[in-house]
Parts: sequence; C-alpha cells; structure tokens
Amino acid sequence: MKGSLPENRGVDEQVFKAIVNAMQNIPVLDTTNINIKHLEPGSAWLEMMVTQDFENSRGMLHGGLIATLADTAMGLSMLTLDFRGVTLELNINYLAPVQIGAKLTAQGHVLHAGSNTLVAEASIQNEEKMLVAKSRGTFFKRER
Repeated sequence: MKGSLPENRGVDEQVFKAIVNAMQNIPVLDTTNINIKHLEPGSAWLEMMVTQDFENSRGMLHGGLIATLADTAMGLSMLTLDFRGVTLELNINYLAPVQIGAKLTAQGHVLHAGSNTLVAEASIQNEEKMLVAKSRGTFFKRER
C-alpha cells in the first residue's frame, strides 16, 4: 500500500491502526495500485491508478481488476466494524469501460451484519464521477 496514510473518520483507533498495519503487508494492493483514502465505521474509500499492466485485449481495464477493487472495498468496510469476512458470493455490474491512465475511486459499505454472514456493496467511479461498476457481495463471518 503506497501513498499517504488513510484518514480516520470515526473508526475505533485500535481497529484503524490494525487495518493500516495489515494492509501494508498485502502485496496485491501494491501490485494493483490500490490505496485506502479514508475509513468510516462501516465504509471504506479506496483509489486505484489504472496502468497499462492492467489492459485487456481491447485496450481497456480488465474487469478482474475492477472486481478486485470492489472486493477490497467491501472487505475493508467490514474491517472498520471489526468484522472479518470471507467472500461467499460476488456480483458485479460493469456499467462503463475504463481507460488506461484513469484513476478509479471505490466506496465499500456494509449493508447488513448478521450472526453468520455480512452483506456489503461497492460503487466504483472514474475521475468524472461516472459510475463504472456496482457490486454486492455476501461474506461468511470469521472469528476476530
């Protein structure tokens, strides 16, 4: 996780520090250029710079990277509430193509925290604030 430290907007300080420390040890975040911008209880905002390394055969961003960004945003939104989840199901709607060189913003938000499962959603926008993808996931709740 490169870049500046994320902003804490009301997450328990101990939980926030644990999230930031854990994210620094996840190589896929560096590989995919995903950075946490800020965290709120139940929500996470991330950014991703789209490079040529992520290009599909049509010269656009590969959809799997958008799914990775969405899954990460939803997972971090759960962590802000001190819940851990494993993805059981992920649905994504691709709404617009993403150009190489773009900067994407993702917002993950917890919709429901049950006794065994969590439901979260993510919205992904480009720099022009156009919604390029919408995702919803169901997650199995793990022990803390």
